[in-house]
Amino acid sequence: MLIALPNMDGSFTCTLFFPFKGEHSFEKLDTKEKATNFFKEIFPDVIPLMPTLENDFFDNPTGSLMTVRCFPWSWNNQLMLIGDAAHAIVPFYGQGMNCGFEDCVELNDLINKFDHNWSEIMPAFEKVANLTAMPLPIWH
Repeated sequence: MLIALPNMDGSFTCTLFFPFKGEHSFEKLDTKEKATNFFKEIFPDVIPLMPTLENDFFDNPTGSLMTVRCFPWSWNNQLMLIGDAAHAIVPFYGQGMNCGFEDCVELNDLINKFDHNWSEIMPAFEKVANLTAMPLPIWH
């Protein structure tokens, strides 16, 4: 996947999501010619928009995606992370708000179930949230 995020100056910052190793991977794009041919074949419409593609491709770092998991999400039955603060989600997945809303629904159900007893609500929420949380990649 290739994405382009707009910058304030009207330019774009592009990110290519691609395996590090394998037949189709960063390790195989080890020359300017191979990188250019790859983009011509897979993303031909961006070639005219990227006049410095070859240099940009090799002059910028290659990062990795990773999974972040945390537990516990509460402290001393007095403080608890919910929503975006508790979920490691990259912005372009468009799921941050959905996870926050789902956390609110789950938390509200537990408030009703445990009659506002936070010493029961918080541990129960952590168990539910930890079981339903999807491990999602984020930039490292």
